[in-house]
Amino acid sequence: MINDYRDSVGKTGKWLSYSSTSEDRFGVSHKEVSLLSHYPDEEEVLLKAGASFRIDKVEKDEKDDKYLIYLTII
Repeated sequence: MINDYRDSVGKTGKWLSYSSTSEDRFGVSHKEVSLLSHYPDEEEVLLKAGASFRIDKVEKDEKDDKYLIYLTII
């Protein structure tokens, strides 16, 4: 799946269902759900279904062994 994002840098897409991300990584219209989350420190927010985005960059955070996918909501 991560390879799909890597191969799509610069392209646009659309989430057909609700999606979530961390508030500290996005500055978009959203609903805060961090108070309901199992991981409140992530400052999770919910993005509405049908949100269009552009994939800007994909990088691996070696410290946490996680991938960060940078998107712009359009």
